[in-house]
Amino acid sequence: MVYNSRDYNKTFSNVKLIEMDFIKDGVEGTAFIKDLAFDWNMNVQKCGYKMRAGGSAVAVFNELKVKQVRITIENTNDLKGGAGITALSEIYLLGKPVNS
Repeated sequence: MVYNSRDYNKTFSNVKLIEMDFIKDGVEGTAFIKDLAFDWNMNVQKCGYKMRAGGSAVAVFNELKVKQVRITIENTNDLKGGAGITALSEIYLLGKPVNS
């Protein structure tokens, strides 16, 4: 889950790329999630000045033993009349510990 800014002028439209380096059955690889959209209909307050708290772009994937995660978000706020800054509230990667 990549949580968007509460300030409309600093929000992102989508997460351009999530890369996860993983090991499965002794083989190393990289999994990709491209253009993960942020659900504007679900997270915009219709009569407010701030984004709904807890609004995030969410990806669900099969269990992997992940070694490293890279997240790429383009700063496009200057293109759509925003602040020219993209802000994130938080990033959560949920999983369970693996006995190695």
